[in-house]
Amino acid sequence: MIAVDHKAVTREILLGFWKVHILHHAAERPVVGQWMLGELRRHGYDLSPGTLYPLLKRMQRNGWLR
Repeated sequence: MIAVDHKAVTREILLGFWKVHILHHAAERPVVGQWMLGELRRHGYDLSPGTLYPLLKRMQRNGWLR
């Protein structure tokens, strides 16, 4: 039987939700980190700048944001 790391699975799912949410707002206006943190928190996602900024950088590097 394969051991499942439920914490890792939950994190990957949350990353997916955060990315979709960020892309939704990026389609409407430029994404500003502090504002995005507040917006995600308003929707119940509690993440730190240390999580958000690397995520934004990866999305930019992958061509999803500019």
